[in-house]
Amino acid sequence: MLGGAFGLTSNSGCVESMLWTPASWSAFNTDGGYAGNGNYNDVIFGQLVIPGVPPFDVPGAGPELGSSIGFYTITTRVGSAGVIDFDLIASSPFSLEVIDIGTGEISDSSQGNLSLNGTTITCLPSPGTFPVFGAFGLIAARRLRRSA
Repeated sequence: MLGGAFGLTSNSGCVESMLWTPASWSAFNTDGGYAGNGNYNDVIFGQLVIPGVPPFDVPGAGPELGSSIGFYTITTRVGSAGVIDFDLIASSPFSLEVIDIGTGEISDSSQGNLSLNGTTITCLPSPGTFPVFGAFGLIAARRLRRSA
């Protein structure tokens, strides 16, 4: 992996804040920051590789196939519940760029052979809130019996 750029969107009120952390191998990083409402502005990550110019002609250790490019830390609103669909938003001119170390061939997502995928998470109230909901249910049941 040489690098990339993309944003993240969910338009979810369940998200209170988000933080992007690039992988340790990434030397050039730009963080557009949290945009609110479950959306994150563009992040840019990468390393400098110049084929044929030692020592810049070989990527540093860490960005091999299957390695992490970074991660988002997502904080949900207290008591929020629901499904959050996150979509990665491609940047221009490309979102991901890789190099074949053997051939020196560079490929990027604008060529149609790399793609971004989103993810879905389900927010549930923390286990500590279930006894509170249960207590409210008992109080409500008791009130219903008294009024009957």
